[in-house]
Amino acid sequence: MIPDEVQCREVVNVLTDYLDGALPAEQRAALEQHLLTCEGCTNYVDQMRTSIGLTGRLQEEDVPQAVMDKVLQMFQDRLPS
Repeated sequence: MIPDEVQCREVVNVLTDYLDGALPAEQRAALEQHLLTCEGCTNYVDQMRTSIGLTGRLQEEDVPQAVMDKVLQMFQDRLPS
């Protein structure tokens, strides 16, 4: 079980590059091979694609000010001191 968990964590670590088409060909092939056998990671990739597609359509005026303030504060809280 441990090797699968490692592979799944690696998918999470490289997913942005994968979705941006910036992952080197060898890593991309390995990731796609993993996706053929891992339903959890396949679902995760699909969810991320959906989220990116939906949030890409948002306009600033679509987000209530209270939500925008909270999101911005969360990002501020994550910045190193």
